[in-house]
Amino acid sequence: MSTTTTSATMQVSAGILIVGLGGNNGVTLLAGQIANRLNLSWETSTCGRISANWYGCLTQIPPRGIHGRGVGFQGRIPGLASANEAVVGGWDIRP
Repeated sequence: MSTTTTSATMQVSAGILIVGLGGNNGVTLLAGQIANRLNLSWETSTCGRISANWYGCLTQIPPRGIHGRGVGFQGRIPGLASANEAVVGGWDIRP
């Protein structure tokens, strides 16, 4: 039995592999991804209502700066995956 798959029917996902997934950086990445995926927002005492965003992640923010050539790569690189859709995996070593 053979199966044929075409790119039109195949779902493509980007993957992020985190060594130390249970540490501060791994948990922060996962929390940020989940907050952005669910469009979470919260109230603060100083800034009012804040919504989750990808500020600080250069691949996910739109170009900013003079004539749109500053930081940010979203839309500038064809085929750049969205971090909202990324599959995250990894491991951690605990004593």
